[in-house]
Amino acid sequence: MPRLPGDATPRRGLGGWLRAAFHENAGLKFVAFVLAVTLFLLVNTGEDREIGATIRVAYTLPDDKVLVSPRLDGVRVTLRGSWRRIKHFVEAELEPIEVDLRGMESGEYPLRPDMVRVPSGLTLTSISPSVIRVDFARVAVKTVPVTVATAGRPLHGFHVVEARANPAMVAVRGAAPAIAALSTVRTREIRIDDRSASFDTVGELVTPEPHVELLPADAVSVTIEIEAEDLAQEVGPLAVEARVGEGEDPALARRLEITPSEVTVVLRGRRLAVEELLARGVVPVVWIYAEEPGGKPRRKTVEILDAPPGVGVEVTPRQVMVKAARR
Repeated sequence: MPRLPGDATPRRGLGGWLRAAFHENAGLKFVAFVLAVTLFLLVNTGEDREIGATIRVAYTLPDDKVLVSPRLDGVRVTLRGSWRRIKHFVEAELEPIEVDLRGMESGEYPLRPDMVRVPSGLTLTSISPSVIRVDFARVAVKTVPVTVATAGRPLHGFHVVEARANPAMVAVRGAAPAIAALSTVRTREIRIDDRSASFDTVGELVTPEPHVELLPADAVSVTIEIEAEDLAQEVGPLAVEARVGEGEDPALARRLEITPSEVTVVLRGRRLAVEELLARGVVPVVWIYAEEPGGKPRRKTVEILDAPPGVGVEVTPRQVMVKAARR
């Protein structure tokens, strides 16, 4: 390449390039070379290394006893091998430790090194813990009732009449002390918020104790019966009003004296209907007609004005005396 005018940079030949490669920044290049050699020696020497791992524990349990002590799900082991072997090791290579508790009484179960299937190229140096504490209880079975658990409230004016499970009884199996103390098995809570009619659903059973199991199913059919709620409400004393029949002279009602002038009323019926009547106002009345004799007192039955169907009315006293008022 021809040199440009004014270019003072000297041309380097192959020899100059080689001298620069070895002599320029010689100190840094020497340190990098030493590190590279050291790393190569560390990686490729046969010096053993150690690694920790967790092995799962698999239990074989007796049929006539229940393990009530805490289960050890895994143990820690230390493995030794070459760096290259350790580098490629994964815990998935380790098979579970088989712990056979059949025929054993409560006590300590030793974890021996020969129980660990060590992958090729590795050796076992430690296992922790080296023993498992096991405690047993006798197996018991019994039948208990199912309690349906509900949460929330139905729509206003309605209530739960019954919550029943089918089957109503389930069998439980487990440690004898826990079974003896168990009186019922409940379902998970079933929401009844804003319900106004009966419905069927599935209730998942809750396992009551750590050492108790359900036989054979873990769910039951559930029926929740919901009905309109009844209400009995007393109101009063209320003034009795005189009303005239259709087409009658309103003046007839203004010239009367009612004895007693007040009554007490008890309303009974569906909550919504009773509350509607209460909100509208409870009005006790007696009806007056023109053809009735007006000279002497007469007995009249008190009625509740516009009482809706389905609402029972109890008025005390039921009858009052009506006569012409003195002028």
